[in-house]
Amino acid sequence: MIKLFDDINPIHDMAGERLYLTITDVQVGDALESVDTCKKKELTYGGIISGKLKLHDSESKKVLFNKQVNIGILPLMTKW
Repeated sequence: MIKLFDDINPIHDMAGERLYLTITDVQVGDALESVDTCKKKELTYGGIISGKLKLHDSESKKVLFNKQVNIGILPLMTKW
């Protein structure tokens, strides 16, 4: 999972590569609900992918944004 984010870092803007994002400290949390609850409610059985997102300005060499963010939900395998 972390290798995937290493492969795409940094992510440059399309308008001249002045700004770019880096995603670090990627983690996948435990499942949000139980398997039975997910089946009953037709939800994805998965954990939240979170990481530290930094927005950099390459001209001024400043970090414009630095927060821990939720990136998405990663479906997890069940025993059944």
